[in-house]
Amino acid sequence: MIDFEKELADILANDPLGLLIHKPKVSSATTADERLVSSFEEINAFIDTKGQIPTKGRDIGERKLASRLEGLRASPEKASSLIEFDRHDLFAGDASIANESPATDEMNSIEAILADDVLGLLDTSNEEAIAADIFTLRHVTKPQIMPEHIARRKPCKEFDQFEAIFKHVSVELKSGAKKTVPFKSERQIRPETMFILQGMIVLVAGQGKWEKRKFGNYNARLYCVFDNGTESHILLRSLAAALWKDENARQIVRHDQPDFLADKYKVNDDDEPTG
Repeated sequence: MIDFEKELADILANDPLGLLIHKPKVSSATTADERLVSSFEEINAFIDTKGQIPTKGRDIGERKLASRLEGLRASPEKASSLIEFDRHDLFAGDASIANESPATDEMNSIEAILADDVLGLLDTSNEEAIAADIFTLRHVTKPQIMPEHIARRKPCKEFDQFEAIFKHVSVELKSGAKKTVPFKSERQIRPETMFILQGMIVLVAGQGKWEKRKFGNYNARLYCVFDNGTESHILLRSLAAALWKDENARQIVRHDQPDFLADKYKVNDDDEPTG
């Protein structure tokens, strides 16, 4: 019959690698006291580097350390546990320090919250201390507002039908048969009119029906061809917006075409209604 107790004793006695020795687990969690010391050491490290006690200035990192030190000074219990680490005599003169502590424990301000954060739980990594300002928006995608006058242009498959028109207009501009006038009104945009936009000549080759769009405005879709061989189906008001935006935008007209937008052509008090 097997003597189990003897067998077990032999196994325990012959364990050269110590595999059967029970080792209590060591917790890797940081205790509250360790966090308190670590947070205080950050203040010591600041003083070692800067040569001064942290103050509540514009630097958010230094401001947090100053508020943390104020909270430690206001707590005799925490201050007493840190005396052996106080190599800069920050807790010297307990009586005077106590008078500087806040008169109330109410958390009714940012300063009070920061002062109570003696363990640095509201702190961030050192390299991001400045960027951690609560008033700075981070990782927030800005909404993109696309202007309506930006329309995609694509190659014009039938550009051979318009190429001769652009060449003829260029010759007429050089000879003086045509001239350019400033763009002043949407009323200048009509089918078969031509403009200079961003250094290119654009021909309004066609216009669709006027339709009511958002905000109750009426607009019409244009078919525009550019002298660089591209085309675009752009809204009339969008083309007008692009022309207004371009300081060098012009309309191409006949050399003898009057400026119908001039003051002498506008309706005035001397005009009489005829219908």
